[in-house]
Amino acid sequence: MSNSVSEDYSSAFKKMQQQITYYFAAWYLMDSSFPSKDKLPPGEPLPFTTFGHEPLVDNKLFHEIVWSTIESIQNKVRGIDTKRTRNKALTIFLSLFITSVSGVLVFHSAESGTTEDQVISTFAVLGIFFVFVMIIGIICELNIRFSYNKKIAEIRYKNLKFIKEEKWDIPISQKFQDQIKELIEFYGSGRIDEGDIPVVISQKKHPFPGFGRLQAENTFTCPPTDKVDRDKNIEILQKSAWSYIKDRLIKSGIKYVSLGEVLAVQGHTIPKDSVLLGQHTRPELFLCREKIKTALEKEKISARIYYAVDILFPKYMTKATFFLRFFNAGNGISCHLAVSTMGSPVVGKADIDKAILKYEFETTSISSGNPRNQNPALVKPEDSSIYIEALKKIKDNFKEETKFQKNSNLDDILSLCPSALGSLSSIGYKRYENLLREITQQSTVWPGASGFSWINKRERHSLTFTSDFFGRPESIASVSILYSLISKAVIDSLEDLR
Repeated sequence: MSNSVSEDYSSAFKKMQQQITYYFAAWYLMDSSFPSKDKLPPGEPLPFTTFGHEPLVDNKLFHEIVWSTIESIQNKVRGIDTKRTRNKALTIFLSLFITSVSGVLVFHSAESGTTEDQVISTFAVLGIFFVFVMIIGIICELNIRFSYNKKIAEIRYKNLKFIKEEKWDIPISQKFQDQIKELIEFYGSGRIDEGDIPVVISQKKHPFPGFGRLQAENTFTCPPTDKVDRDKNIEILQKSAWSYIKDRLIKSGIKYVSLGEVLAVQGHTIPKDSVLLGQHTRPELFLCREKIKTALEKEKISARIYYAVDILFPKYMTKATFFLRFFNAGNGISCHLAVSTMGSPVVGKADIDKAILKYEFETTSISSGNPRNQNPALVKPEDSSIYIEALKKIKDNFKEETKFQKNSNLDDILSLCPSALGSLSSIGYKRYENLLREITQQSTVWPGASGFSWINKRERHSLTFTSDFFGRPESIASVSILYSLISKAVIDSLEDLR
């Protein structure tokens, strides 16, 4: 089946992808503990798995934004770290010096017969000096900590403004670029129109991972009749029906539509040496038709190829995907129709504006005074308390416990890199490899079939069809109309077979 996509779809897809990627990157940069290792995107998926498909997310751009920001922070704080090391060395030197002087004085006092009161006085002076040195050291440490937290906040603020303007040209080192290149190989684009067929590992309540939440499904059946050639190949029949549906969609005038196929596989039926699995026994994200045919015919894998209709809603930053599959039902023919939706990201431009204003508010001294533009004729002195109380209530709504920037650990920041997030210690890695080898040797099927969730960050941080986002009447109506159109096209195509 030839895939097809409209020019409107391609341009809308690229624009939405860029905007959503900026929003997801901002989601990480807005975190007050950024860059904390625990709050960063994972450096490598769990064993035997990938990160799956993430439609409308440019993961290369996403990781470049996150890691170029971290690299900028590292470059800024590296000089501060040198200063901190120098201060620590000076404090230790002075402490040792005072201790040495104390020892010399005690020894000298013992020889010269100095009175006990004189010795105590000497120790008291040195003790005060020692405490003074320690206090100065602590003050310097706190000042340095404040300094690098301030620098981190400045960089986050500046980069959030770049994201808001959707302009990103901050350079990133070749070292980080190479690591990001390896990392993004674990992500799929979810595009159904790029030649090879995207592969998803179906779950009971999540049949099309990466394509959003399942919203509705139905099965249409054409009863057997004498007019139907029962020996006719189902593939020929479904291609004929699919052409009919494509024609209906084109005539409907829908602008942002893409047509293609998706392979849905039940993970527990995949042999560990299957053609569906790639390096390190991880499922391939895209497969050519020849490999899929081999898997279905020779490996007897439980898998289904769905015709897919991808429709964008640029106004609402989301999309819906319709999945169709024709199959024999006894002597008749049936069609399974399902629709999944991918909501808009939980973070948007308003959230970025809020974070930027939060930084500006915390770093700018706001002088208190009488409200401007107040008309004395409208507000009497005895009534002003009402307005003040009202303003206080409004102000309380903007109060947050968390500051723009939390205290960060300088050593942890300097050790961050994309590959380090997925690394193990030498001892841990040896144990990890042994366990991995045991599992692979004992298993006859793909080991990743059990125990892992395939819900990725795109789905996890998106507003869903049934709650916040798709509660809008316009979106419900749009999907409902398309569902009815495709359903009618399916029914009409099956009727033509009678």
